Amino acid sequence: MIRLIITTMMLVLTGSQLVSAAELEEVLSEIANKQVRLSAFTEIRTAYFLERPVISKGTLEFKLPGTMIKRITEPESIEQHIEGDVLTIRQDGEIRHEISLSQNLEISAGINAIRWILSGNISALNQNFAIKFDSDNGDWRIKLLPKDTRVSIEIESLLILGNNARISLINIEQTNGDSIKTILYEQR
Repeated sequence: MIRLIITTMMLVLTGSQLVSAAELEEVLSEIANKQVRLSAFTEIRTAYFLERPVISKGTLEFKLPGTMIKRITEPESIEQHIEGDVLTIRQDGEIRHEISLSQNLEISAGINAIRWILSGNISALNQNFAIKFDSDNGDWRIKLLPKDTRVSIEIESLLILGNNARISLINIEQTNGDSIKTILYEQR
């Protein structure tokens, strides 16, 4: 009798994981159907060394297969252009920094997770993160936990919230308690 109960519980748990995986694939497929996305954003950064959070505003543009352009308009004008393995930071039209993402895993983890979600790349997500997914009536939540120990030393988790094919919140929690919360207002 106990063996039957345990077997039934295992089947129920396994079945719900399969449903979650199928639902996750469906959500990512819906998200990836959009070739170009443009969202206004408000970003709130907290850090142990800041007296109060730093709030930035601007737009975030994503083009398949993986180009992201973040244009910060407040508190100052900065453009972050991500294409392939390179993050280019421009201020006043001049290149200030070029960063190789493959050489900076803690930076690339958050950037790539967002690009993989937007492009529907569940394989890359599974390879780099433990994924917790749940959904209810079109609202969904993806929590990513880094698998790479070099990344997990810096980043505790990434939380992405959305509805149907829209992403509404990205929250990166660092292990030291700092966080970057980005609220997105999709325009197209």
